[in-house]
Amino acid sequence: MSDSVSVDKQLEGILEEFKRSKLRPKIEKGLDVSAEVIKRNLEAAVGEGDSYPHFSRSWFVKKDYQGVRYVKNSKKVGGTDKKGNSKQVPLAAYLEHAVSSPHKGFIKRTVRQSKEQAINAFKDVFSKGE
Repeated sequence: MSDSVSVDKQLEGILEEFKRSKLRPKIEKGLDVSAEVIKRNLEAAVGEGDSYPHFSRSWFVKKDYQGVRYVKNSKKVGGTDKKGNSKQVPLAAYLEHAVSSPHKGFIKRTVRQSKEQAINAFKDVFSKGE
């Protein structure tokens, strides 16, 4: 019985090493490529304008964590209160969730429309066999 446990542990260790050394770099690269596809589609969905920095040019990919990518926007709007405290709100949050926003849900719609492209971009990383 103890031999089967040690074989199981050894196999688990080998698979874990394979995943770490071979698959993890491809997964990370695939996530980078997929996030860039979504970022480009969000930039295109917004269009151009006159403000600086413009909302469409404020998208970025946050890569702080392994196995996760966040596409975010840094544009904020608002002002200060009477005491001079900042009351700025992320424009993406306002446009996506505000009841009065005519663009409500545009980020969700754009990401859903980009899903197939992002998946294909991720798959392409693995099919290249690097």
